[in-house]
Amino acid sequence: MNGMAAGRELFERLGRPMLERRFPGCVERVAAGLVGEGSECFGYDDNLSRDHDWETGFCLWLNDADYAVHGAAMHSAYESEVIASKMKSAPGDGSPSRRGVFATGAFYSRFLNRDTPPQSNVDWLKLPEEYLAVCSNGEVFIDPLREFSTFRKRLLEFYPRDVWLKKIAARCLSLAQDGQYNYPRCLQRGEPVAANHALARFIHAACSLVHLLHRCYKPFYKWMHRSLLKLPAPGPEVGDHLACLAGAGSEVGQIPFRKQRDRIETVAEILALAMRKQGICDSSSTFLLKHAVVVQDRITDPAVRRLPLGTG
Repeated sequence: MNGMAAGRELFERLGRPMLERRFPGCVERVAAGLVGEGSECFGYDDNLSRDHDWETGFCLWLNDADYAVHGAAMHSAYESEVIASKMKSAPGDGSPSRRGVFATGAFYSRFLNRDTPPQSNVDWLKLPEEYLAVCSNGEVFIDPLREFSTFRKRLLEFYPRDVWLKKIAARCLSLAQDGQYNYPRCLQRGEPVAANHALARFIHAACSLVHLLHRCYKPFYKWMHRSLLKLPAPGPEVGDHLACLAGAGSEVGQIPFRKQRDRIETVAEILALAMRKQGICDSSSTFLLKHAVVVQDRITDPAVRRLPLGTG
């Protein structure tokens, strides 16, 4: 049983009865689920995950007024009646601050530095993709008031169009500069450390761009390739090329170097085609810097369009 299924089972077996017995007035006012940090919230946990920051549990979310009255007592009951009972049969090593009872606004503010959904394009541009992924992953088991889910729904609606285009332009710039231009030049200059850094940036930008094209948030770098492989085309194809780039040799003058350079160009071509299919960019160039400029020019918000090409 993975962490998500275990958390849901624990809520039904111990959490819901605890709420009904100890906090009957909150049963129709509390949201429950498993959202946030941890591989189990993305469905990526395995046996290796359980050696740190992993524990079967769930989250309970209250509005500010209810949390002020019941938060401390509810968290104490969660620890003593749910976690303590569960630990007798299935001990684990976990991070208590990741699970338990939270005020809804404080939960989101912990990751986004704001307790209300972003409103303006500038608000959205300040939020890292990884934290947006953390706030919109997992499952909400119950939410009768819909306060937690309303905030979450706004995040799942994804970026406003101009912010989306700005981020696509920035990723195209990174793919062109780091992969198509700087990576081979660093190798030709005999700078393997710089070359590998450029390659890592190219891989990161490619993963991010595919997620953007599918209007979903790229998770923490440890999971971004795994997430990429689960997306529709061109996710798996790009993911396979990135895996080869990460594992192949890259010595100047040898066949592997030429293969690396050619594979980078293949990824660029795949991504350029995907953008053309969506009508994001009509450039026929295979150099993604051209696409970055075209996409930036299609932004309608002057404040966003004036930002440097790499911002986003």
